[in-house]
Amino acid sequence: MKKENHHNQSSNSSGNLDKKLQGGDHGPIEDPAEYEALVNSLPSDQKEFVTLATRFAKLWEYVTENNIELPPDLAEAMRELPKLPHQERIALLERINQVLMECEHAEGEGPEIRQ
Repeated sequence: MKKENHHNQSSNSSGNLDKKLQGGDHGPIEDPAEYEALVNSLPSDQKEFVTLATRFAKLWEYVTENNIELPPDLAEAMRELPKLPHQERIALLERINQVLMECEHAEGEGPEIRQ
């Protein structure tokens, strides 16, 4: 019975987190301090994933807004994320973030405009 209560409690916590990360009742969390407090309240494994997912979202927003070309195998790697166990998902998300940063960096080193 205790195990069942723990599972329900965990599901409720996860549901509350999902609701908050999706904007909750009041929209996205705009205040960085409020966001940090929410992230810091999570268990360490969830905290690590949320931190990486947030970094991914910011990198993805940047590369799409700036029309930065991405490697074709990146989409396949992203499709694999939900299928993986938690630790492998974290490792793959770290690699995806690294690729996005490399694409961003490579774009910044493009040919200079001559005047």
